[in-house]
Amino acid sequence: LSVQAYKSATKQHPPLFLRQSFMSAAEAFKVIDSPTDGVVVPFGIEGQQLIADMLSASQFENKTLLLKRAQRYSVNLYPHEINTFRRMGRLYEAWPGSGVFYLDERHYGDQFGVSITEVAERKSYIV
Repeated sequence: LSVQAYKSATKQHPPLFLRQSFMSAAEAFKVIDSPTDGVVVPFGIEGQQLIADMLSASQFENKTLLLKRAQRYSVNLYPHEINTFRRMGRLYEAWPGSGVFYLDERHYGDQFGVSITEVAERKSYIV
């Protein structure tokens, strides 16, 4: 249908790259629905500093910039993982009522990522 429309409008065949079935592809395309939530992790010095900055941000500060930075230091966890960390008391909310959570540094290693078992020592975020 679109090939015919192109030929009618231009009086020539469309280039090969325009002969794709974009509509069919769009109809067949399915996003993998993954019920995960992002959690900020202390990846490297920058991730640790980000968490410290989030904890020390005043209520008057613009937190949008911190949230933008947090995207780079977030991992997606499944509900059962989040529930496990909550039961263990190892998932913390950055600001009350914000819905922005960060993972206890004992459960994140730069080489292996998130772990239910402790893989690092506890650090103190001075606020």
